[in-house]
Amino acid sequence: MSADEGRVTRTATSSRIVSALEETERAAENEMHDEMARHDSAVARYLDALIEGKRAELHQAQREAVASAEANDVGPEARQASWQALQEEGETVGRVLGLLVQKQQQLKDQIERLLSKN
Repeated sequence: MSADEGRVTRTATSSRIVSALEETERAAENEMHDEMARHDSAVARYLDALIEGKRAELHQAQREAVASAEANDVGPEARQASWQALQEEGETVGRVLGLLVQKQQQLKDQIERLLSKN
């Protein structure tokens, strides 16, 4: 085999190796995107459940406040203090709920971006 034929053979072999490496890299990137989408989807489902739990807590606190006020006919100062404490608890739960909803939307957006890349 001549030197030119040897160079052509080595070039063809190198080209096949580069193509195989590029294909492997693309497959790995696709697998990574799929895995990230699965993970983000699981996180989004978890956040959905957490949000529902916080909503249930808020509703329960509201029901307890009404029941407590009805059961304990206490003076206006005590009612006001109880109401204030329950409002603060409700606001805290509401803030946490808002943050969870915001994080959920961010994850949904990220999932859509990842899925659109595939």
